[in-house]
Amino acid sequence: MIDLYGGSSPNAIKVVLMLEELQLPYKLIEVNAFQGEQYSPEFLTLNPLGKYPVIIDHSGAGPDQPIFESGAILQYLAETYDRAELLPASGSARWEVLKWLTVQVAWVGPMLGQHVHFRIHPSEAAGYAAARYRNQAMRVFEVLDARLSTHPYLAGREYSIADIATFPWIRVLRSLGFSWTNYPHLKNWFDTIAIRPAVVRTEHCYKRLASAMAFPKSEEDLNRFFGRSTGPDVHFEMLRPDSPPETSERV
Repeated sequence: MIDLYGGSSPNAIKVVLMLEELQLPYKLIEVNAFQGEQYSPEFLTLNPLGKYPVIIDHSGAGPDQPIFESGAILQYLAETYDRAELLPASGSARWEVLKWLTVQVAWVGPMLGQHVHFRIHPSEAAGYAAARYRNQAMRVFEVLDARLSTHPYLAGREYSIADIATFPWIRVLRSLGFSWTNYPHLKNWFDTIAIRPAVVRTEHCYKRLASAMAFPKSEEDLNRFFGRSTGPDVHFEMLRPDSPPETSERV
């Protein structure tokens, strides 16, 4: 059994997707970031960064070795459970997967995350930072679309943990103010992955998490979540991702 600490963020959903792909039994332990549960003493013993996702694999690394950082979790799961088709053991194919996995964790996630932050902050939406990160988000989609114009998957011919890591971030493309029509190869890749059985199973779990987490309801929640000491009363624009059909869940 694997304990997964997380919420509805793309970084946690990518781990749910991986666990579904591997068909491993897991228990989802919800961490409410808006209430600051990620900074509790108990959680900080699992990840001193105060971030989810974190897994504890009772059948693998064990309770004394929590695994945090989503990219590391995906690599751990692929190697521990001998899924070389998702992460080859050696050679150029392995390096292609690791390169594009690193692109996601070091660039795609951070740039889209910053775009979300300034897009939903009305006080910042017309400023320099908002324009900068919108341009960065556009660049992310352009680069991925160009890559997928010549390869069916990010690392080449085969579906891999690089695709698993990236897919949950791309699902919010329209909610971020962009159009699929500008990125036809990215859209084809997205549609291909969206019908994988593991992705369909993950969707119901995502909706449950999104409903449970909702958005902050008070100024205190906002200040805690964004790490600010004071600020205006901000009303957020809810981001609704494009969703495949809802199906049964395994957790």
